[in-house]
Amino acid sequence: MGLVGGSRLWLPALLPSGLVLKFVREDRDQLRNHVYLDHAATTPMRPEVLEAMVPHLARGYGNPTGAHSESRRAAALLDEAREQVASLLGAEPGEVVFTSGGTEADNLAVKGVHALKGGRAVCSAVEHQAVTASVVSIQGDAVPVDSEGVVDLNALNTVMGPDVSLVSVMLANNEVGTIQPVGQIAKVVHELAPGALFHTDAVPSASLVGCR
Repeated sequence: MGLVGGSRLWLPALLPSGLVLKFVREDRDQLRNHVYLDHAATTPMRPEVLEAMVPHLARGYGNPTGAHSESRRAAALLDEAREQVASLLGAEPGEVVFTSGGTEADNLAVKGVHALKGGRAVCSAVEHQAVTASVVSIQGDAVPVDSEGVVDLNALNTVMGPDVSLVSVMLANNEVGTIQPVGQIAKVVHELAPGALFHTDAVPSASLVGCR
């Protein structure tokens, strides 16, 4: 936070969006010959995204559960974002829950289902560590994959049963890019473990592979 004329202002409020974008563009120019191949993990922010975010970083400080004007403004921004994400996923806005990131979301899905339903969790052997560590922590099972990183459906069949409460297989692998046949996997899950929920970590692929 910065002090201006005795008033407390968030730092982004002191930086005009044009100045922030200038820094970003200059940085991109310096890295023009730099090769970066880990965009599935994290990627530089596009200038238009930063430009859209700066006003909210400066003015989006209200508690969205409050009753005053800044809170109502923050709540409206959250509702708009929730509608946009729901449209991307083919879901209802009320079904969208925001978390701090993919790791928290994966933990919430795996451990949350286990806390509510008990049972056994199953995941592929090549899931993000946020999923595999969560499954291991509740004594779940990992299913092997073939040489291309695709889940072995025969192996999946052998571990399915009425005691399975959750199966987690990512849509696209964040390391090698393998796209899993989630439709086929979901069918196996619902046939052999009809009470189980099917979870997919689509963090590295939501904007690249259709999620509807």
